[in-house]
Amino acid sequence: MRRRISLTVTRLRERLGDGEAGGASLELAIVAPALLLLVFGALQTVAVIMAKTAATQAAAEGSNGARAYQAELADGYNQADQFLARAGDWLTGPTVDISNNGTEVTATVTGDALSLVPGFDFSVTSTVHGTVEEFTRP
Repeated sequence: MRRRISLTVTRLRERLGDGEAGGASLELAIVAPALLLLVFGALQTVAVIMAKTAATQAAAEGSNGARAYQAELADGYNQADQFLARAGDWLTGPTVDISNNGTEVTATVTGDALSLVPGFDFSVTSTVHGTVEEFTRP
């Protein structure tokens, strides 16, 4: 009799499973959103850093172009625009502003980082200053 009950319990366990059925699916459903959030957060951080780097380099190019000996502001704008054309799409909608007070050139580049999250804008601004080059006699 005992053997018959044991056999019945074994068949019942085989039919119902051991209680772990679907456990992996449930674990994946809990962990996957957090993992995706972590991955997209890391990628968005990289996109913002790349946009900031592009803005800083474009501002440096614009400042260097405008502060060269006998250069005009248009030279700085051209240098910054040429760099931004080569920099890719990390910085979207960039605007360049260059000013010269006679002794110092200031170049500011503003734009938005490429966004992986719909509805969010990550604004990036970078400013570079440089002394105007002039010829002096020793």
